[in-house]
Amino acid sequence: MAETYHVVRDVNLPLIGKGVPRMESRAKVTGAARYAADEPLAGALHATLVTSAHAKGTLTAIDTRAAEAVPGMRLVLTHRNMPALGDLARYTTGGAMQSSFFPLASTEIRYAGQIVALVVADAPETAEEAAKLVRPRIDGVAATASMHVDGAAEPVPVPEDRLPPIRVGDMDAAFAGADTIVEGEWRTPIQHHNPIELWFTAAEWRDGGLTAHVPSQWVTGTRAALATAFDLPVSRVRVLSRHVGGAFGSKGAVLNHTLVACAAARMLGRPVALYVSRSQMFTVGTMRPAATQRIRVAVRDGRLTGLEHTQIGQTSRFDTFFLPGTEQTTRLYAWDAIRADEATVATDVNTPGFMRAPAEVPTLFGLESAIDEAAWAAGVNPLDLRLNSSAAGGDSVSGLPWTSHGLDECLRRGAEAFGWSDWQPETRAMRRGDWLHGYGLASAVYPTYTAPATADLRLGSDLSATLTGAAHDMGMGTYTIVRQIVAAELGVPQDGIAVDLGDSDHAPNSVAGGARQAASFGSAVLDAARRVRSRVIELALAEGRPLAGADPTEIAFADGVMTASDGRTARLSEVVGLAPFGVIEVRGTWVPAAVGMKSVMELYRSGNAGIAGMVTDAYARAAFGANFVEVAVHTRTGEIRVPRMVGAFAFGRVLNERTARSQLTGGMIWGVGSVLHEATEVDHRYARYINGDLGEYFVPVNADVPSVEAILVEEEDRHINPLGAKGVGELGITGVNAAIANAVHHATGIRRRDAPIRMEHMLGA
Repeated sequence: MAETYHVVRDVNLPLIGKGVPRMESRAKVTGAARYAADEPLAGALHATLVTSAHAKGTLTAIDTRAAEAVPGMRLVLTHRNMPALGDLARYTTGGAMQSSFFPLASTEIRYAGQIVALVVADAPETAEEAAKLVRPRIDGVAATASMHVDGAAEPVPVPEDRLPPIRVGDMDAAFAGADTIVEGEWRTPIQHHNPIELWFTAAEWRDGGLTAHVPSQWVTGTRAALATAFDLPVSRVRVLSRHVGGAFGSKGAVLNHTLVACAAARMLGRPVALYVSRSQMFTVGTMRPAATQRIRVAVRDGRLTGLEHTQIGQTSRFDTFFLPGTEQTTRLYAWDAIRADEATVATDVNTPGFMRAPAEVPTLFGLESAIDEAAWAAGVNPLDLRLNSSAAGGDSVSGLPWTSHGLDECLRRGAEAFGWSDWQPETRAMRRGDWLHGYGLASAVYPTYTAPATADLRLGSDLSATLTGAAHDMGMGTYTIVRQIVAAELGVPQDGIAVDLGDSDHAPNSVAGGARQAASFGSAVLDAARRVRSRVIELALAEGRPLAGADPTEIAFADGVMTASDGRTARLSEVVGLAPFGVIEVRGTWVPAAVGMKSVMELYRSGNAGIAGMVTDAYARAAFGANFVEVAVHTRTGEIRVPRMVGAFAFGRVLNERTARSQLTGGMIWGVGSVLHEATEVDHRYARYINGDLGEYFVPVNADVPSVEAILVEEEDRHINPLGAKGVGELGITGVNAAIANAVHHATGIRRRDAPIRMEHMLGA
């Protein structure tokens, strides 16, 4: 069913989109903000993980005697004394677990860094010391942790019932009639997203119920998973995560260490606090899997006509994990013919997961690099080739119209701001002293995901309001945005609106991932505010009340005053005071039409409700952008610099200019890292990661990004949701890697199809 929304009223628009400072910023910079590990937990014991140095084999014995003899030791939990748990379903099968394999359920060793024991003691130093004394004996066998190595398994197609292949048009004709054809393989490595806030779990059992403090993107789903694992009703489990110090996908699903910590706390009858160390975060949780993009592109008369794209992604031996990035690449331009497939390669690693723009970062590196190659081969300006191939008329795969389509405007606005007109169709032509400069561009796209959401709102006669929901703020500005929505709809001061998030006892919500939270939870907040507004109008219009007889559709709310079309006014505080106890309380709910109301019950049960994605029955839905970068490559050292970046992005209505720009520039900077710095290095002899820390896992720093500019291309979208807003959190990183690779080619004439691109690749050429 198609939906057309009456978006937020024009009279209140000055509050929506305004660059309001984050409401929690003072608490964060002064240290008052409480993260999961800051929550007080009287009498807590401290835990440390013991992990396997082997990647594959059998745990034949584990000697814990020396550890247990350490003064202050309380428990060594292994497969021998780990209590049985309930069904641990993965998020792809309706659950919330990141992996289907629970490491303490057997003696199997399936990846390096797998948990083999948990040590609990009175003090963290004691637990760490005792953990060093645990002696696992493992009968190891040969293992492979990379898909980009000789001896790796052969790719296996993703089953068609899970992801049908894409077939459009006459592929043979498209390539037979092409002026130019480019084909090849583009590779991206394993990469890890280790936020500054370490993974942590503090578990406390009281009166048969469980409270867990976990840095989480999904407290509703975590509550459901813990309830299932420990055979509890969800009402007896509470998960708290009021602030999250970065996540980027890594804190979306439930990780095994949380279950282990909760089990230990139950066994000991004492609260248990567990930090996962920085190096352990590389194996205990998820990562961006390595991938290969096999791409063939056809160009005719300066326009893209044919695309063959097979993505081969890394997965674990025990889960088939895939990231369907070809769903995006096939829809980005108006192809005449398309053939797209997905496949996986099983390796001896933990199951990969979602890392900021999980499908789009690797696939757009391949596609947008291939398009740049095709433009050069065809003698067409790379900007013109993209504009000539515009998909503004509709999605090439489904044939459906877009809810809104801003890519062409982003390309034009970005090109103008960057100065793309200075681009020259010649490599090595822009030299400044010892530096070769080059320009590169790439399109950006991210599907618009929306999900059922709920929010509770309470308005008192003193005009103080409290908004609550089991939603999250990981630094993207949720606290501030939802407060703006309430203030805009009710005409009350923002400072009087309290927002309480990250508590599973609040109104349930789905995972804060896939750039869906502002569009989904924000729509539920708007529904709650409109319900309060309707109740206030009802009170004001009753016989003998201040606005009796006024047109309810023409009443304006501003600065705590209600104004009817005939000029009569009423103080909002006085009208709210007419409600029982001087309080109005409502629950707002929003459900995408493509999902349906039945999904709301699943939201309450597990949080894993249905999701409306890139294509519904009526529309194709996505946010778009265009990246323009300048690189400089030193002719003697091969050093690569990115002195200037400009991105233009269209994502529906801008809810907060300041937080949106922050999200976009942060993503652009990460895009620099994804192609010039980041790679999780694998020791192929032992299938182990060898740079599992922030000293040797390279990321961009301030000096790497002298100038970054994000242009907000606002567009009207009346079909996405009542806010008219699409997600922005993941959009900014997409396509940046390809834009930089293309700029490196323009500067040097060197084409790199593998990431990361580093100085040794420049020197070697």
